[in-house]
Amino acid sequence: MKVLHGRKRKAVIDYLNSLFGIPVEELEKYVYLASGEKIWITGKIEKVDIQRLEAETVGLGILRRANPFKPTTAGVQFFAKFIKKSVVDVNDEELERLLKGFDIPNRFGASGYVVFRYRGDIIGVGRASVEKIKNMIPKSRRIPLGKE
Repeated sequence: MKVLHGRKRKAVIDYLNSLFGIPVEELEKYVYLASGEKIWITGKIEKVDIQRLEAETVGLGILRRANPFKPTTAGVQFFAKFIKKSVVDVNDEELERLLKGFDIPNRFGASGYVVFRYRGDIIGVGRASVEKIKNMIPKSRRIPLGKE
């Protein structure tokens, strides 16, 4: 794992601020680390040499590198109280479809990555196109409710 500094750190902060409206002041409180295709977040680390630490991961995975990034469900849930943009509030029927693993119609006019919210709780991430929002909630977080 490598600690992100300078432009790389700024790119992560700018992305999260631009996409979700998370205040820069909040985002600057954390240390950002890169490992392979993932970006991790952790609190301030003092007197620890991350490069010499023999750990597979440190912190919480918040992004994957994907032109430029793909937000993770864990990441958006971590910042839930700060997210003000790119939010779609789903109804009971849409929630059920999402939890079964299906996409939902884009009745919101959204585009790009969005956060699914149900009754004030962030439940995951999707990617909106003109007609639908692709369900990107990990299978491990879905509830087996039967087939449609």
